[in-house]
Amino acid sequence: EATKGIDNDGNRITVNPRYDLNTEEADVVVAYASGDTEVEVTASRDAQSVKISQQIDDENRVSPTLASSGDISVEWERKVGDGSVTTTVTPNDSI
Repeated sequence: EATKGIDNDGNRITVNPRYDLNTEEADVVVAYASGDTEVEVTASRDAQSVKISQQIDDENRVSPTLASSGDISVEWERKVGDGSVTTTVTPNDSI
């Protein structure tokens, strides 16, 4: 696993190719961050997903994820005191 990051005018692009020697599975994670928004694309030969994170305010972040399988989830992170609480809603599955 190797990660390369590029900073440009307050924005950041990160590329992280990964390979598991045990399972011989490979994928790549490409992320773009600008201000309060981050987009992360994870892609392998068999599956792809995109996660868009938006920092709503100082205490709340919302991150929907869409997968090539048709799965959708929404993650909500709320800062509480010195920590945080994260809830993920997956329709027709779980909260």
